[in-house]
Amino acid sequence: MAIALGAVTGCVGGIIRDTLGQVPSVLLGHEVYVTASVLGGCTYVGLDALGVGRLAAMIAGFAVTFVVRGLAIRYGWSLPVFRGSTKREQWTTTSSDTTRP
Repeated sequence: MAIALGAVTGCVGGIIRDTLGQVPSVLLGHEVYVTASVLGGCTYVGLDALGVGRLAAMIAGFAVTFVVRGLAIRYGWSLPVFRGSTKREQWTTTSSDTTRP
């Protein structure tokens, strides 16, 4: 649950920021944005499961998110962007497809 909330919080915060700033959404690009939030959430969940105090786990999760995002900006890290096909595949009917017993 914490991982999903971290990702959703990062997404919604970014959408609000981009909407108020009247700029295209960073979520539609190739930047490491949600991935950093998920890694931070995983850090928190992992440390909490290991019995580390919640405050320490929260600080570590924040630090991981901040560092990963900062390094991605600094060094231009990016993730592949899904690019759908521009052509729709044509379904062809063969004589064997139309034959019914």
